[in-house]
Amino acid sequence: MRDKRNIAILGSRGIPARYGGYETVVEELSTRLVKKGIDVTVFCPKNKDYKSRVYNGVKLVFLPNLEKRFGVVGTLFYDFISILMCTFSKFNAIYMLGYSSALFCIIPSIFGKKIFINTDGLEWKRSKWSRLARRFLRFNEYLATKIADVLISDSMEIRKYFIGKYGCYPKYISYGTDSFYSKNSKFIDKYNIKKFGYYLIVARLEPENNIDMIVEGFINTNSDKKLVIIANIKKTKYFYDLQRLVESDKRVVFLGPVYDKNILNEIRSNAFAYIHGHSVGGTNPSLLESMACGDIVIAFDVPFNREVLRDNGYFFKDASEVKTSVDSLEKIKHAEFDKIRSSNRKTISKYYNWDKIIEPYFDLFNEI
Repeated sequence: MRDKRNIAILGSRGIPARYGGYETVVEELSTRLVKKGIDVTVFCPKNKDYKSRVYNGVKLVFLPNLEKRFGVVGTLFYDFISILMCTFSKFNAIYMLGYSSALFCIIPSIFGKKIFINTDGLEWKRSKWSRLARRFLRFNEYLATKIADVLISDSMEIRKYFIGKYGCYPKYISYGTDSFYSKNSKFIDKYNIKKFGYYLIVARLEPENNIDMIVEGFINTNSDKKLVIIANIKKTKYFYDLQRLVESDKRVVFLGPVYDKNILNEIRSNAFAYIHGHSVGGTNPSLLESMACGDIVIAFDVPFNREVLRDNGYFFKDASEVKTSVDSLEKIKHAEFDKIRSSNRKTISKYYNWDKIIEPYFDLFNEI
């Protein structure tokens, strides 16, 4: 008899997490579900740094990484192959992260597989997509509402969007994270930065993350602190434009990617403030992780970010408001500084704690 709790998680760049917040979520979710007795398999692009077929109890299936060679088409083909393999394998449930390949989910649905789709953010709003790609994504957004047995939204604002647009009611399950307190601030010494002596950005180099806007606003301030950028190196026009902007001010430091979670959290927890420019997603894992490290946050002013911060932060819509936010924060009193940091930790503990969030996921998959 088949194990009734055998699920496949698709649509990420795999685990161990070495790309972004999405992958961190997959790692946390899959390993925690395994500990609760659910058989979980994560589909991953081939990874030259990790070749084991099991990671902390989670089974891994490696497929050729076609994105580097064929771009978006390669990503879609990777999703298609993943979905096809799941259709004719032991899995009776598929959890698809994002709706960009919802069209392909028709196949396993026909064969009786349960389909769960995470609505993610408003993917079609990303400026990097062509007009044709945006239409394709909006079509898949619509298909997801028809194909999925259960739609899952990590943000109440995204859930409201689906209710208003399609009249469907996704199940709300947020992302989670764990509180982190600095254990050894000397970890940051090798980056030539000092405790509370820098602002921090952790993001992918995508236009909708507004890193250029943040840098432009920051270099117009009189702050004696640094602006540290932790991001992947993706040699696009946006990268080179940003590089030229960064080089115009020695206070701005581009570190590239930092994948060691403990070191990254040390950098977060010792920052003066975290600046979050994400504009089209739902609940962003990087924002949660920074709040869990006690960061004060200056965030791009969209409903998703206000939902998470509960207005316990500073907000901007353009470079001039970045400058205003930095100038205001520089004048903050020590007691208020500590109060905001403490409040952000409490928000994480109350609403975004993994130990609480894993329960609705477990109940959902246990009902299959």
